[in-house]
This record gives sequence, structure tokens and C-alpha cells, in this order.
Amino acid sequence: MPRLLLINPSNTHKGLGNIRATAFPPMNLPYLAAVTPSSYQIEVIDENIQPFAYR
Repeated sequence: MPRLLLINPSNTHKGLGNIRATAFPPMNLPYLAAVTPSSYQIEVIDENIQPFAYR
């Protein structure tokens, strides 16, 4: 089964204090995941919520 990793990069704009702020939730990656063929194993990561270690 092919795998697809979609990553929303972190936002460098800081909101109140050290909390990262985004004006709108990222909707582009869920849309891409929805139209991807069901034969793919898809993982969506939002770096504003969950850090991602690049290999």
C-alpha cells in the first residue's frame, strides 16, 4: 500500500506569549486527503500542534 504524508508547516507568527497562533485551521491538507485514492495510507501532521522530526 503506498503511503502519503501531508505536513502543514509550523507558523512562525507568535500569538499571545509563546502560543503559536493561526487565524484559520488548515483545510487544504484534509481536502487533499479526501480526494486521494483509497488505496493510499494517509497521515496528516500539523506542526503547529505536533512537532515533526525530519529524517
